[in-house]
Amino acid sequence: MEGLIDEDYCDMSFMTNLRHRIRGLTGRDVVRIDKKSFVKLYSDIAEAYYEYGVLLKILSCNPRLFKVPKVFRLTMLPNKRVAIVMEYVHGRPLDIAILAFLFSHNFDVLGIFNRIGEALRELHQLPLTGLKSSELPSSNKIFIKELKMLVDNGMKSRLFNVEEHRSIIHAIESLEIVEGFFTTTNLHGEMYFTHILLQRDGSIAFVDFHNMQKGPLYYDLAMLAISLYSSILFMPWSPKRLTPLIKAFLTGYFEKCLNNRYIKSFAAVQLYVILRELQKYLEMSSSRESIIKVVIPSKMKTKRLRRALKEVVIPQLAQQ
Repeated sequence: MEGLIDEDYCDMSFMTNLRHRIRGLTGRDVVRIDKKSFVKLYSDIAEAYYEYGVLLKILSCNPRLFKVPKVFRLTMLPNKRVAIVMEYVHGRPLDIAILAFLFSHNFDVLGIFNRIGEALRELHQLPLTGLKSSELPSSNKIFIKELKMLVDNGMKSRLFNVEEHRSIIHAIESLEIVEGFFTTTNLHGEMYFTHILLQRDGSIAFVDFHNMQKGPLYYDLAMLAISLYSSILFMPWSPKRLTPLIKAFLTGYFEKCLNNRYIKSFAAVQLYVILRELQKYLEMSSSRESIIKVVIPSKMKTKRLRRALKEVVIPQLAQQ
């Protein structure tokens, strides 16, 4: 366990650096100042002010199970950009632990994912106000209606054949999502594994809150799983190899409530978010943006998510 998290997160693996090199431009850059602080630069002024305010609100709640960077000041720069000076949170990228699980079956990593689930539940339940509102479906009826539309579009895009389409629609029509999945919470908004750091004492740190919003809790849960499925770091392994980590995460979040009905509901929300992501990646793949930074990663992610659908999500959704 100690060996997984005993270095600063700036000491990234080769694969982590590769991911950062080929990701698309975001309008946000990070510059390390010293061992205690760094600067996050924004092209969007409103986004900078929003994240600054969100972090202050989270810090005022004194969360027990996770840490976020302390914010020191917000500064306007001459080039019409905005900078937030933040605390440098020491830790290791979560991908180091995931690779330890995949390469050497280090089952300590299951405990890490369990704690991430507990920490995310605390984030969701903090008494935060003034957050943006999401437009995600927040009831079973609306959710199922939108999911059917996405499945129909998926068949038109040849993600499914006629038989697969029929079986998915049948599973959806007979499914009622666990009501708690639609509980309005403080969504991180981009709950990717790349936004989670492991600290030396085993605690969890969450970063990158520019997209935090109020919305149904299922979105953050699904996005963490989908960030694992789609990552180019884990391409040599089947998405099924990642399911023990996801189950440990869900167990940490839902505790004793987790049962087959929850797993099936989770499969449905994963299907919803994956189909949304696939639409986005298909659009990006056909864009005229940089082949290295946009088109190739989009095609690779599309391939991974299609495999996750067939090997993990659809079988879970269809199980009795």
